[in-house]
Amino acid sequence: MATMVYRESRRHSKRTELAGQDRNTNHGAVLQDAPEISADVIASYRAADYRAGTVGDAFTLRVNQYSEPLARLFTVSGHQCAVFITACNPFGRLQSHEVNLAACALLHQRLWQLVNRKDHIIEGVGCDPAGLWPAEKSFLALGLGLEASRNLGREFCQNAVVWMDEDAIPKLVLLRQA
Repeated sequence: MATMVYRESRRHSKRTELAGQDRNTNHGAVLQDAPEISADVIASYRAADYRAGTVGDAFTLRVNQYSEPLARLFTVSGHQCAVFITACNPFGRLQSHEVNLAACALLHQRLWQLVNRKDHIIEGVGCDPAGLWPAEKSFLALGLGLEASRNLGREFCQNAVVWMDEDAIPKLVLLRQA
């Protein structure tokens, strides 16, 4: 991969690194200073549909709404927390389909390292119900705690993740200033 420039806005540092050799490169996407998250973007995250699973066993998560299918999944799996996360479109900046797929493949590998059970990683998609933003390939990872979820979201330069605990109510967790 080519050399990428990444500017870390929180530290106001600029560094050049080889993509893939450092987790802070967002695995290949070229990033500039990311602006603060706008209220409109936060509202769109709250309104999104977060779909987990395949056609036969799929269910939709919505921020701040109790999910009976998630509660059942927690009961069956023995887990008490999960994260819905993507690697697509870092900091809300559209990337090509190919770049997003490559980033998601790397995210899947990282999730595998963290949860260490294939059946605890469920493929999904985050969707804008208004259809104004493209659907984003995502994952529901069972058993990933809040701090680990935040760290992983930051590693993949995301604005937010959706995290759930035993109450089975998905919560929007912002990773940068609003």
